[in-house]
Amino acid sequence: MSVSSPLVGIILVGETQKSRGHIIGTAYLPTVARTQTLKQLRDTLCPALPVDFREKSYLFLTAKGWKISRSLEESVLAADVLDQDTCLRIQVDYTRPRIGIVAERERNEGGDIPLGFVFCELSASLRDLAAQIVQDLIPSYPVRSPVPFSFLDRNGWPIALGQEAHFAVLDVIGDHTVRIRYCRHPGDTPLTISSVQRRPSTPPAIERPRQLGVPALEPAVGEGGVSLGPGHKAGEILISYVHSEATLHASALKQALQKEGYSVFLDIDSITGGADWQDTLNEAIGRCSLFVALVTLRYGYTLWTNREVKLADILGKIIVPVNFLADWPPSCLAIQFATTQYAQWEQPFDTKEPSNSAETNNNNNDKATPGNPCNQAAVGVAKVIIQRYQKELLSTAAAIQVPPLDEVDCDVPREPGHLTPTPPPGVTPKPPVKSCPSLLPNSVSKEYQQIIQQPRSGKPLVVIVCHLAQRELAGVVAKALEGDGSEVWYTCDEDEDDSSASEETHAKINEAGVVVMMFSEEFVRCCKCQARVFYSEQRKRIIPLLVGSVCLPDWAAMLVGTNVFVDSRASGFIGTVLGKVQAALNPKALEHEQAEAVRQKEELDALCTDLAHKLPQGKLVYISGGTNFYSPSGESLCVELGTQLAKEKGVVLVTGGFYGVGETVAKSFYNERVRLGEPEGVCHIVAMRDDQDKSHQTRQRSDGTFEAVPFGTTLFYGRSVRQREMLTPRVLDLCLLIEGGPGAAFEVQQFNWNEKHVVPVASTGGAASGLFEVPQSVFQRPQGVRESDWSLLSDRGASPRDVAAAIVNVVRALTLPWSEKKASLERADTELVLCEESAGATIGRKRSYLESH
Repeated sequence: MSVSSPLVGIILVGETQKSRGHIIGTAYLPTVARTQTLKQLRDTLCPALPVDFREKSYLFLTAKGWKISRSLEESVLAADVLDQDTCLRIQVDYTRPRIGIVAERERNEGGDIPLGFVFCELSASLRDLAAQIVQDLIPSYPVRSPVPFSFLDRNGWPIALGQEAHFAVLDVIGDHTVRIRYCRHPGDTPLTISSVQRRPSTPPAIERPRQLGVPALEPAVGEGGVSLGPGHKAGEILISYVHSEATLHASALKQALQKEGYSVFLDIDSITGGADWQDTLNEAIGRCSLFVALVTLRYGYTLWTNREVKLADILGKIIVPVNFLADWPPSCLAIQFATTQYAQWEQPFDTKEPSNSAETNNNNNDKATPGNPCNQAAVGVAKVIIQRYQKELLSTAAAIQVPPLDEVDCDVPREPGHLTPTPPPGVTPKPPVKSCPSLLPNSVSKEYQQIIQQPRSGKPLVVIVCHLAQRELAGVVAKALEGDGSEVWYTCDEDEDDSSASEETHAKINEAGVVVMMFSEEFVRCCKCQARVFYSEQRKRIIPLLVGSVCLPDWAAMLVGTNVFVDSRASGFIGTVLGKVQAALNPKALEHEQAEAVRQKEELDALCTDLAHKLPQGKLVYISGGTNFYSPSGESLCVELGTQLAKEKGVVLVTGGFYGVGETVAKSFYNERVRLGEPEGVCHIVAMRDDQDKSHQTRQRSDGTFEAVPFGTTLFYGRSVRQREMLTPRVLDLCLLIEGGPGAAFEVQQFNWNEKHVVPVASTGGAASGLFEVPQSVFQRPQGVRESDWSLLSDRGASPRDVAAAIVNVVRALTLPWSEKKASLERADTELVLCEESAGATIGRKRSYLESH
């Protein structure tokens, strides 16, 4: 066929490299149409596909047979996947991978025997796969009879029973096929080919699966009963941390663990461009064996760390926290970490002064220094983590009665009954959470998801969390709920240390179907109440009850989210609470909530992706602040800041389109760029409309819609100002805060919650000085920023020129590429040790002199 022919053949191919394709249709695709993306091509191909195939989900393949994920379809053109015969290859996209099962014959019996296929997650353990094979391919086999086969790895080596729970399908699969070997011991009943039913299992409903971004691991088997060995698939370690506080420490710890032979997942290294960050992290947590949390000042107080540590706990993962704090446990994780042993990071946690001196660095290399302190501390912490991990694995193995390898014959038959109760790799055998509403990653087996999400047996349990001051009101609500058919347990302990009460609260919240939170002034100031809100969020459906006039702190607003508060002062509020509890306990509530969560996530993800593509390339700096000036030097500072920032190469200034701080800095920046003949580099992200009258703050029309800012580029995103304020911090990484009221404070809360850098110019007052519930953590000097620059931001006596110069230095430090920032921090770490050693030597000489005289 001519290459210029407008006809394109559509070939349906199988999973293996040897599979023969089948032509299922022909499409008319002229040269012009071949410039469209694969996403657009789907609509073009639909009429050319067989009628019974149109509703199926499928993926495009390249000419070499490489799968193209849905996320890449917007970037790949139709012409890129056509082969030399102008044919287009597609493949059915099942919910779970389809895996062929091949039995190895004896050497004198000829080639291998294909037994059929099963549907199984690649992250599932081999024990789960064995059970699936028996269920789907050998249905007539006696239920309690030994399963007469063992798995072979890619080297052809048999895998013993004691190892199966710690190997995943991904460790043994090759070309979509898993090979097994029959047992041939005397007295065994060999599996005959006639007993294998040559029919596939019923395929699951076809839907678009999430893309898995976790790298495959090569397993290595250890000694002594379970595989504790380095590099083991079940031993994959995931490090969770706050980017703005512990990136250097996480990187050093990863290197130390890798030197011990373990495989480590670190997001900045393991998540490739184009992958869905949240989905990939969730899948990685679902597949990891050990979850390491670097508990710094903000850990648990940010969106990602809050979700990560809770998901790991919900899935029963082995968790080893690494403590950087003076006190333990942190208040937001007090319940979860109450009885957890932690590893202490011996090096003091500090925001190091950056070093840019190549000469100093070279001098350091010439001296016999003990090495970088951060790396040294990481080596010690890694050894403690491995010891704790091995101890947990051994106790887990004992709890599930897995015999040691030296007591197991690799060919001894196994029973199907021993396959399913075994928890996934890295999961401790403890009572799981019930009625969990969270979306769980696809790497978690359906069976385990059902265990976590199903309600407890008997009456539904409702837990009421309140402060001692609301004991009477809690009793009234509890009596009404009991009369409505629920079992009720409520806690209103005083804010004091009581480990037994914490354990009971922990257990009751895990068991509950719904948690009612009574937010009062006393409640939000109580550390124990705060810990219970943090623990319940993500694990349970929360019904927030407002008691009196209370100003919610940022942590409460972030955790409660879009849940509507029930006002206890309203008439008939008891009936409202009962109705909300009944709705939450409805079996269909979980399905509805998860569907709504998926819809909201997809909507926000689509907006973020689209906005990120439309924003100019460069160092994006967002300006937030008041719409009027109250500080005497506020306006002059904004003008000076815009002028100085404009001289920084690659900086792009972004505002929310409001008057005051944002517009003043942006206008000064724009004018200076025009004077310099440089690209303007100014962008305004403006909401499409808002029902509230904001015409005194920005350019709003009478119908609620907004006008474009007369200079720079205006992008319209968000159905309201509030949604736009929630969207911006997900796309931008750095926010400068000058003055500001409640609106600016909300933006800062969102940036902080999303682990983004906030630079508050405290000397200007307002939100920048900590008013309106601005998180105090934003005033902590970030790593890599000089103390002299950071202190100027709160110096009311400093000139606008000096403050603006300090802000520019901070922006420069925070927008450094990671490789340069890491090198600077490591040099600073080494210089600190040299200074300490030098000071110690001087003190020692003085002491010796005094003693001798």
